[in-house]
Amino acid sequence: MIDEPEPGDDLHLDLPILDSEAWVERYLPEKASGGFNLMLYQRRIPLLTDMNGRIVHSWPLVRVTARARLGADSRLLVIGIDNAVKIYDWEGHLRWRFTPPVDEDLPHHDVIRLANGHVLVLAQDTRTKLDYLLEVNEGGAVVWEWRFADHLDTAFPRRDRRHPDPTHVNSVHEIGPNPWYSAGDQRFRPGNILLSARTLDAILVVDRQSGEIVWIFDRSLDRQHEAVMVPEGRPGEGQILVFNNGLRNRFGYRRSSVMAIDPVQASVQWAYRGRFFYSSLAGSQTSLPNGNVLVTSSHGGRVFEITPAKEMVWQFIPPWDPMRVERYPSNHCRRLRALDTPLERAVPPQRRWPYISQELHTFAVSGEYRHQEVAGRRRQVVKDANSCRQMVLPAAPALSLGYGIDPQAPGVEGVRARFTVTLERLDTGERRKLVDDTVAADDPELWRQPWIPVEGLEFRTVRLCLDLETPNGNGSAHNHPAAVIENPRIYSGDQPVLPRKRTDPKLSEEERKLREEQLRAIGYIQ
Repeated sequence: MIDEPEPGDDLHLDLPILDSEAWVERYLPEKASGGFNLMLYQRRIPLLTDMNGRIVHSWPLVRVTARARLGADSRLLVIGIDNAVKIYDWEGHLRWRFTPPVDEDLPHHDVIRLANGHVLVLAQDTRTKLDYLLEVNEGGAVVWEWRFADHLDTAFPRRDRRHPDPTHVNSVHEIGPNPWYSAGDQRFRPGNILLSARTLDAILVVDRQSGEIVWIFDRSLDRQHEAVMVPEGRPGEGQILVFNNGLRNRFGYRRSSVMAIDPVQASVQWAYRGRFFYSSLAGSQTSLPNGNVLVTSSHGGRVFEITPAKEMVWQFIPPWDPMRVERYPSNHCRRLRALDTPLERAVPPQRRWPYISQELHTFAVSGEYRHQEVAGRRRQVVKDANSCRQMVLPAAPALSLGYGIDPQAPGVEGVRARFTVTLERLDTGERRKLVDDTVAADDPELWRQPWIPVEGLEFRTVRLCLDLETPNGNGSAHNHPAAVIENPRIYSGDQPVLPRKRTDPKLSEEERKLREEQLRAIGYIQ
């Protein structure tokens, strides 16, 4: 065992009081692919639930960022919050640890166990912002290395050379036995590596023997995540599944999709595009043994399982953004086989209304806000405070909005700002003025935080418009940096909530700095 300090937070004290069964919104056992779900509580603590949401095992003192995978040896492979790749045993003891040879470099997004037992680490050179792969053996030695820098100009000559995050690889997958290789296509030799390069809007295959990029697919992709090949023996074997985020359409009707690609024909065989399905960032999907697909809509706020006929047969809506949930059959490893067989119960749909992905009723998404300390709190501040967005309202909607004057901003003396928020129903043209308020730098209350119910517009498509005026002395208007608007959110009255914390759940200062460093390095913080 390897010693490591205990985490700097008390999140693990929440686990005994979580009402996780209530977060399973539906479950049709006769149509779903059963097993256990590996997820990250609050995107940090790995835990396993059964299909009814009951926690059957957890690693309470383990802290993870981005990815956790349970191996056939019952050990947990993770990327830790200290930027190390780690392996824990079932009891949560640290058994293996690896950091890249260059201290400043950053393991991120994904890590896998290869068929030969080695660990494949995805990392970023934080100086060039280019990604690379390291194959590491049990002794911690690097036995194979591949760098995007050696292939970028040749494979992607027309890329955006101004982008600060040129490749942004977000998933790594080892190709297994498949019908394409069996038919003689050497590009899909088992052991080759399938990558998703988000910034390039492309997925690609790296030949392990030559190191060359031997296959690229970039049609209709839009900031995609999680490229994986359906294993041999499952329905759709050999198809490549990908979570296509659809970031570019965030200014109109936002929509994501899960796509199944025939890699030889380079064509989309099928796609799932739910009306209320959207996640601008993150997201994943996993093929299941019966042909179903498990989808994690991370910024949409839910996990769901669909059949080939696109019927939803399991839905899990936790009160945090879920990340890359994995489904393991009960015989996946010795420790899962030893668990008591759960008594499963069907859960008919619990919601009276359809679920609307969270980002369909959030004003600004990735790249449209910045983090700023205002009024003693770190806030998401809208970059363009004079703009409109199309949104879909959920059940029992209410607007949460913060706005005001930042007293720490330079030149704040004498600033006077008028904040206006208008909602327009697109099908009828009806307009409602939700906020019309003026804040001055000499006011006793510089920050306002109204909670505004929006009645009668459930499931309607609306346009929400922000307007900020900070006139100067000669009567003209400009945007003064002291006047800010927090990212408006429309909350649903039937969303689940977390229990009241027993202790302060805030991140430790060390963890916060590491988390921010990682998010900045991979492009999520400007």
